Amino acid sequence: MSSLDKFLVKFFIIEMKGRYNGCIMSVYGSIIPGARSLADIPELSKRARQRLKWFDYYNSHGHNARLTGRYSGIIPQTFYRWKRRYNPKHIEGLEDRSHQTLGYLTPSMFFEQQKYH
Repeated sequence: MSSLDKFLVKFFIIEMKGRYNGCIMSVYGSIIPGARSLADIPELSKRARQRLKWFDYYNSHGHNARLTGRYSGIIPQTFYRWKRRYNPKHIEGLEDRSHQTLGYLTPSMFFEQQKYH
């Protein structure tokens, strides 16, 4: 930190504490509306960021899925599948889901287990 930075920090913390344009200012909430939600933005993978760009293009070009598909190089069915999962308040839905099986028993596996018990 340079001496100028230290001076500015000291000036704004000590000299300007509680003052705005010569007047005393009280802050009761956040200065920027919605600033807390900005801190909660998740880190997205490269593929999820690409899908988010699809929706930016889609929203800025009249909600035209076919045009968005041509621009992005995807078929409209793929776009509509991701559109069902897209929620602007929870963009984590644009991440890939796991294709791993959940470990459910098939009927044949169930009967095999019953033989040995």
